[in-house]
Amino acid sequence: MLEHEFTANGSILVLTPTFPLTADDFKKLAAEIDPLIGEKGLAGVMLRSATFPPHWKNLAAIIAHIRFIRAHHRRVKKVALVVPAGRPARFIPKLAIFFLHPEVRHFSQYDEAMNWLTSACP
Repeated sequence: MLEHEFTANGSILVLTPTFPLTADDFKKLAAEIDPLIGEKGLAGVMLRSATFPPHWKNLAAIIAHIRFIRAHHRRVKKVALVVPAGRPARFIPKLAIFFLHPEVRHFSQYDEAMNWLTSACP
């Protein structure tokens, strides 16, 4: 399940996953947020999780996750990962430079991440 909320006047999307993630989680999230973000997009997305990397239920969930990212990454300016420190958390932002439009950073604290994300708000 992917719980979500909008903050900072609707310009920041905070995602809190419950594992394992399913393909339906990404389809439901897209259906709910697409009308809200429209063409304008988002200043930022924050992923808050007690574990990282994510755990998917099956291959269909991984494919749905990749499709969700592909369909939305160009409409996001920044992505903050608020996840436990470790190799994946340090590696993902460096790898994202090559594949994703938004700038991606890792944070250990919610407040730090939110300050960084809201600095992109109009």
